[in-house]
Formats: sequence, structure tokens, C-alpha cells
Amino acid sequence: MKKILILALLVFVSAISFSQTQQEIDSLNNVVATSNEDTSKVMALCRLSYFEGDPAKRFELVNEALTLTRKIKYDKGEAQC
Repeated sequence: MKKILILALLVFVSAISFSQTQQEIDSLNNVVATSNEDTSKVMALCRLSYFEGDPAKRFELVNEALTLTRKIKYDKGEAQC
């Protein structure tokens, strides 16, 4: 009985964690799509790259963020990406 309860708890926690992660990804995608070329877009691109599983897409996101940091002269953002 104890094993079943622990297993159910683990499944529940995993489902909540996945849901929160997906919400953050959706929110970051929204920021990238709607924001101007500013620091918030840079930070959203960098954070979004952490969640990306495909290395090519991850590289694309970081490259876009780095290009934008140089364009807007945001040195701190370049260091963080």
C-alpha cells in the first residue's frame, strides 16, 4: 500500500512539474512573439533555450539572443546567454 501511495505521489508531482514547465514555455514564446527588440526579449530567448531539446533550435535561439544583445548594446545579456 505504501509503495502505491509513493508511486501515485511521484506521478502527481511529475504532472504538476510538466504543467508548470509548459506554461513557462508558452509564456516565454508569447514574450518573444510580442515584445519589441529589448532586454525582455533577450532574456526570454535565453531562458527559452534552456527548455529546448533540439540542439539546432537551441543554437538558433541563443544566436538570435546574442545578435539582439549586440544590436541593443546589452552587455549583461550577452554574458548571461
